[in-house]
Amino acid sequence: MELFNLFVRFEKEFEIDFPDQAHETMARVKDVCDFIRKEYARQGIECPSGVIFERIRRLMAIVLRTDDSEIRLTTCFEDVIPSRRRSEDSVAAFSGYENSPTSKSA
Repeated sequence: MELFNLFVRFEKEFEIDFPDQAHETMARVKDVCDFIRKEYARQGIECPSGVIFERIRRLMAIVLRTDDSEIRLTTCFEDVIPSRRRSEDSVAAFSGYENSPTSKSA
């Protein structure tokens, strides 16, 4: 859930569309950088890889509430989103559905 939301933020930040299920197939920060660089090149936009990486790193630090020094090109998303947080997100999403409010008419 949190990884999916991170990819939604990447789309907004870079104004591009990622393929469906990109959050499942792109495992490392480098995968995202490469995709964005190629997509920008396809659109005729020049942007150095270093600039793309710094924008990704800043955004990840904000969204994941982590220190940006922990984020490198080789960083695997699973390493910065601990399994405990991934599990809590799944439980929260499920219980939100399960505990939906019921409306009573007066």
